[in-house]
Amino acid sequence: MKVLTPKLFVASTVVWTLILAISLGWNLIIGKQQIMDEAYAEARANLNKDISLRRWATSHGGVYVPITEKQKPVPWLSHIPNRDITSTDGRQLTLLNPATILRQTMDRYAEEYGVRGRIIGLKQLNPDNAPDEWERTQLIEFTQKRKKEVWAISDIDGVPHLRYLRAMIMEPGCDKCHAILGYKTGDVRGATGINLSLQSHLEDIRTLTLNIAFTHGTIWILGFSLLLMGWRSAYKQEAISREAENILKISSAKYKAVINTAKDAIITVDDKGHIVGWNSAAESLFGYTEEEILDQSVDILMPSTFRENHNKGFKRVVHGGESHVIGTTVELVGLRKDSSEFPMELSLAKWDANGNLFFSAIIRDITESNTHKNQLEMIAHYDTLTRLPNRVLFADRLKQSMTQSKRRGLMIAVAYLDIDGFKSINDSYGHNFGDRFLIELSERMKSVLRDGDTLARIGGDEFIAVMVDIAGSQDSSPLLERLLLATSSPVTIDDIIMRVTISIGVTFYPQEGADADLLIRQADQAMYSAKQAGKNRYHYFDVKHDAELRIKHENQERISRAINQKEFVLYYQPKVNMKEGKVIGAEALIRWQHPDRGLLPPAEFLPLIENHRVSVELGKWVMDSALKQIKDWLEQGLNIPVSINIAAEQFQSEDFEASLRNILKNFPDVPPEYLELEVLETSALEDVSQVSRIMRSCNALGVQFSLDDFGTGYSSLTYLKRLPVNILKIDQSFVRDMLIDQDDFAIVQGVIGLANAFSIEVIAEGVETVDHGTILLQMGCLLAQGYGIARPMPASEIPEWMKNWKPDKAWMNA
Repeated sequence: MKVLTPKLFVASTVVWTLILAISLGWNLIIGKQQIMDEAYAEARANLNKDISLRRWATSHGGVYVPITEKQKPVPWLSHIPNRDITSTDGRQLTLLNPATILRQTMDRYAEEYGVRGRIIGLKQLNPDNAPDEWERTQLIEFTQKRKKEVWAISDIDGVPHLRYLRAMIMEPGCDKCHAILGYKTGDVRGATGINLSLQSHLEDIRTLTLNIAFTHGTIWILGFSLLLMGWRSAYKQEAISREAENILKISSAKYKAVINTAKDAIITVDDKGHIVGWNSAAESLFGYTEEEILDQSVDILMPSTFRENHNKGFKRVVHGGESHVIGTTVELVGLRKDSSEFPMELSLAKWDANGNLFFSAIIRDITESNTHKNQLEMIAHYDTLTRLPNRVLFADRLKQSMTQSKRRGLMIAVAYLDIDGFKSINDSYGHNFGDRFLIELSERMKSVLRDGDTLARIGGDEFIAVMVDIAGSQDSSPLLERLLLATSSPVTIDDIIMRVTISIGVTFYPQEGADADLLIRQADQAMYSAKQAGKNRYHYFDVKHDAELRIKHENQERISRAINQKEFVLYYQPKVNMKEGKVIGAEALIRWQHPDRGLLPPAEFLPLIENHRVSVELGKWVMDSALKQIKDWLEQGLNIPVSINIAAEQFQSEDFEASLRNILKNFPDVPPEYLELEVLETSALEDVSQVSRIMRSCNALGVQFSLDDFGTGYSSLTYLKRLPVNILKIDQSFVRDMLIDQDDFAIVQGVIGLANAFSIEVIAEGVETVDHGTILLQMGCLLAQGYGIARPMPASEIPEWMKNWKPDKAWMNA
């Protein structure tokens, strides 16, 4: 039996100290690197914000602002002819070019947050943009195309700063200000930079160093105490073991002859846990000779992680307690002499010899059977290329994380990741190259996630991750930024350098009514939003907006069912010639006879189907119903043309002309000129050429057009000239207030004048009083409709109303 001698004790202490020292150094290096990585990410994020602002301003050619005592005209823009202008209300405005906007923003940001931005150039309009010596050196490197960005750490005013500089390239729009310096598109005209104070980061490093040193010191003391205790107890165990050895020597020869013929390892242990029996199969399995292993503690044959539980159970059984292992076969992990581990199947028995308790174990190596089982497990639950969990295993882990989230009171984030442009890599370099690229990228992504997080591959270039124990949605940002940074760094394979980005969609749990499948769908949907927003970014799923979309979709489906169930009806508002006292037609206005809510006006349901196929379906129903009503009135001897409102979606649909032609064919007894289509001015102006073509095709069928709500849109004379409309409808918002609002009065008068100039009839909506009609007649507008004439009514009431209606005398005499 080997005893822990003083020399061995000292050697163990030295080794223990070296291990702790290495761990201390390693943790300090990793901790410092993580803190500095955060500083780099912060500097890059601030610079990206500044560059984005500059590009926005450049795309607009700068911004004009009022000249004030604080904001004087920029002197170095004096070469720009329109630097200073006068606004329509007489204010003096001056141009702020993108560089000035960015510099003022940088100065403001530096005052509030301590991050100083820089704009520099070898040639400058603004003297403040002159570089210092270090910046000048980097600018020369940029102009010679040697590099595009540079990092450095240096003292500024006695404080360490992280300096980040990125080259600025002349782009279209920049020449307005910078062409005078001789720059052309594509030239390096300067650089944008960030000076980030490292004072707080260095303080974090100092705090981290103290914490790690204290932790490792505590662990070293604990380990040293255990070594000391082990050294003192070793001598006591030696004497006890010798006594058991003398007892067993009597029958060892017979025992060995039997067990050495067995194919399985057979081990005998005394009540102290020392090995006293060892057969040939055990020697082959574990690698120890009989001389090496006898009198050693049996826990030498098991990994350290199992020893504590083994010792507790062993002591319990020795003192008469129950055993859950004796008499059964269990699977455990064994430890060979070469420190390799292997799965084993163990059958344990307990026996007594002359009052001494012994345990015998029969052990079999089950590596091959477990390997086969693990292979099946791997195929079922892991991606064969990246060795990451597949969709099946990820779904299981996501459900576990959801359960733990409720228990811990913390959120989880589900992130759907898609590689931007991966198909081009496969197409250019082949699938083998693409597979190696995916393996490298998956290892990078996995390395930036935490131990408790899960990353899975669920498709060709699609990955998904669940990030646990998040206090709030914003706490996921650092992890997502690290994923973006890790994947955007260059990858070198076979001397080929590739760079890609990823788009990430993120959703969170707990979330009312959400299950694992819904979370994955939400993250997938958010990922597509990230791609549409420009890629190389992450996008949070908007639960509230999604709920609103679902409600809107349900309403659209309900409206579609209402059409099929004939719940819609048409009301008609008469249109009259006020001077002659004649009814010239009626406007069809839709209503919903809802089975639960009663009669609903258009404002209750039409906005729900705007820009949706249901609006086209409903429009066809209106057209068909209006023609049926015209036919009924003609059979009653009433000649009442009907106008209907046409939604932009229906009017500009590909099959509108064909659909109109087919509906007219269904009513051969109805003259096409009795149908008038009212088109909103705003929708008619979206594509004047297309709208004009459709109108002329419909005119050829005999159908007439009116331009509805005239005056609320652009009201261009050119548009009015190009559109073949028969009637202009003055919007009721102008007519209603024209008696008290001079502007509305002038607009109504102007529209009537335009209509006369273009030989187009004009009709006024919103006539609510006799005075409205009188003024309109004086202006030359004879046609009108409104509550002062008649409210919308069911078709069945129109004939009776026509019999009884008479115009006001004031209108007849106007």
